[in-house]
Amino acid sequence: PPPWDPRKFSRYQTISFSDAEVSHIRCGEDLCPYGSGQMFTIAYGYSKNEPDCVENRILDSKSWENMALEAVQKIYPRFPIGINSSYDTVTHITIETVGGKLTATITEDLDAIIPYLPIPLSLSHILTVPITELKHIRLLDLDVDRVIWRGDTYAFKRIFPDSQRYTERELPVIDRLANSPCIINLVAIVVINDNAIRGFLTPFISSGDLKSVFTAARQSLGLSADLDATAFEWPVKLSWARQITQGAVELHAIGAYNGDLKPRNVLIDSTGQALLIDFLSTGVTDGFAAPEVLKMYNIQGIPIEDVLSAPADVYSLGLVLWTVAEESRLTGRLNFNLPDYHSGILQCGEKGRPRIVYRCLVLSPEVRPSATEVLSLLERHS
Repeated sequence: PPPWDPRKFSRYQTISFSDAEVSHIRCGEDLCPYGSGQMFTIAYGYSKNEPDCVENRILDSKSWENMALEAVQKIYPRFPIGINSSYDTVTHITIETVGGKLTATITEDLDAIIPYLPIPLSLSHILTVPITELKHIRLLDLDVDRVIWRGDTYAFKRIFPDSQRYTERELPVIDRLANSPCIINLVAIVVINDNAIRGFLTPFISSGDLKSVFTAARQSLGLSADLDATAFEWPVKLSWARQITQGAVELHAIGAYNGDLKPRNVLIDSTGQALLIDFLSTGVTDGFAAPEVLKMYNIQGIPIEDVLSAPADVYSLGLVLWTVAEESRLTGRLNFNLPDYHSGILQCGEKGRPRIVYRCLVLSPEVRPSATEVLSLLERHS
């Protein structure tokens, strides 16, 4: 029989290890409604005994996703229909070459059955949406989908097993700052059958994040990354700088932190308003994280919630302000040996370094300005 149509597969997550991978896949005739179809995990690892085996070729290939499905289909040509021992929950398929023959072991994937948490009483006033009412359009990020609900388009941030406690902390932050023009709006909490939290909806911002906006604008004008010419006038970028900083001020005012402030976590809506997203993050981005965060989190292994702070946010804010002025051409750690600019953010301070950015990036957290002080400096240059 012909192989199963690849369009009827949807990959949700692939976890890579040093010598193995596990792919989480949903299969069904209609993958649009959430909760439809069957859930599978396909696992395969590197084999020293079978150097030319399918698993090794998958791990070495850039098209591993399709190859993994093809490998399963060699065993079950009508996959997923041909697996009589599939489970109603999540079916785990381990493929392995033994004696030159590709084999499969079928078990129930108990690790993939997630006990989602109920909505706390403090969030019971927020609108809820059953996940079955959402129509999937496409993947936007690892944990974010573009969906349709009641005819309108939204971003659906899904919960992973290891991110539930962070979502429980993030939702109250967004809810408390519901009236802020600089924080993404919370539309609804997405729930499953037992009214447990499966994720939440926010507006879908078609123009994308700050980095995407800069990249698209520069490409449309034919400006390469190494050109000093800019795509946006300074007043526009100064406005974004103030809005981003205002968002940080409001977060810190309620004792919350962004935790992973970077251009990818700043959206620009159709009116030109900058919106912060992704609060109290599950991790950090090394290129934008404060040195003390990298030391405590990456080296000492301290939990992320114990290393977040307002000064750490301000350090990341300084780098984001630089990317606003530079139109997101920052790669790696900031190099101060760059030409001086006329803008307020880059007005020369000590040793010709940018004044506001330099103050944000001092190594001692206690010496950095507060987000409120940064906003005041930016307002002074407006």
